Amino acid sequence: MVSSNPVKYDYHPDADAQAAAAAAVDLTGFLGALYRAELVDEFAETANSTILAPHNAAWQRFGAGFESLGREELRRVLRYHLVPGRVLRAADLMDGARLATGDEKGTGVRVTRFINDIYVDTGRIIQTDLLIANGIIQVVDAVLNVDEGGAKPDVTASAQAPAFTFAEEEASGTGTAANVPFTSALPCTAECTTSTSWGPQATATTEGNGGTANGGDADSAAVMAREFIGVTGLFAGILGVLFA
Repeated sequence: MVSSNPVKYDYHPDADAQAAAAAAVDLTGFLGALYRAELVDEFAETANSTILAPHNAAWQRFGAGFESLGREELRRVLRYHLVPGRVLRAADLMDGARLATGDEKGTGVRVTRFINDIYVDTGRIIQTDLLIANGIIQVVDAVLNVDEGGAKPDVTASAQAPAFTFAEEEASGTGTAANVPFTSALPCTAECTTSTSWGPQATATTEGNGGTANGGDADSAAVMAREFIGVTGLFAGILGVLFA
């Protein structure tokens, strides 16, 4: 069951804008995946939607494996993170609810609440209620597996079992020290050039700041995140503030 009570949001634009910008820096893998799968417009233009956005560490966990997915496989995975037609705050996510997603099979994500934690399938929500132009974002700590729809988390475990399994060669080069996958698919800033062709590990280099689109330093990532927000429009509507 999902709450349908109307809610008035109490927010402070300056503080919330800073939080949104910080979140965007940690969502570059998700944005890059949307570009790689050519789903940016679909996610940005689906009205009244809730987006379950995996943060960068979730993509890094099996970076090479995710990069190995074909376009249609990646599109199915990403659409499973889109709940169309419903703007759901954390408070609206009721234990046991099933949320219809944008994947073609209509698989539903399962909501589990345990003490102060909220899970969607086996992914834990780690940042809540980022308002965007067409809905809301809930940041999750795992990439959700469309083929394991409705999975229940082990709420007593300190970490959840992986939702994906990849062949050994596809799972190599993983972990938080690895490059964030898909960032090479992001549109480049004015300072760099990039290749956005389909295929794993396309390289994007930056000029003048010593960084790369899939490896650069924190300052480069922050600059790129601001550019991506302006280009995609996906995060441009957070609290009505346009970051450019």
